[in-house]
Amino acid sequence: MRNCRDRVSGFCAPGLDGSDLARRREVFGSNVIPPKPPKSFLQLVWEALQDITLIVLIIAAIISLGLSFYRPSEDKDDVTVGGKDAHLIGFLSDFSVVRLLEELWCNSVHRLTGMVMIMMI
Repeated sequence: MRNCRDRVSGFCAPGLDGSDLARRREVFGSNVIPPKPPKSFLQLVWEALQDITLIVLIIAAIISLGLSFYRPSEDKDDVTVGGKDAHLIGFLSDFSVVRLLEELWCNSVHRLTGMVMIMMI
């Protein structure tokens, strides 16, 4: 300790003794940080509602709830989203995905054949 003090040319004084500590506590008060009051449930809910993901999920839930009460008309000529029409929508969706994958496959094959031809030269 003494070598360290001599190197930095500092002053090493002893710490506070008991009497000085009691006097300082009387004058300045206790050195304690008071705990923060806990947030209420409504404050936590409000903070959670500021998240964009939760907002999108709530909107989707409201739309889903609204559609669950929707009853299509009994008229056979109307186009509905239920029954056979759902199969048609699924088919069209699958068809579009297959076409997209075929285009990607063709593009990647063309790129690979171009690379092979460059490597051969």
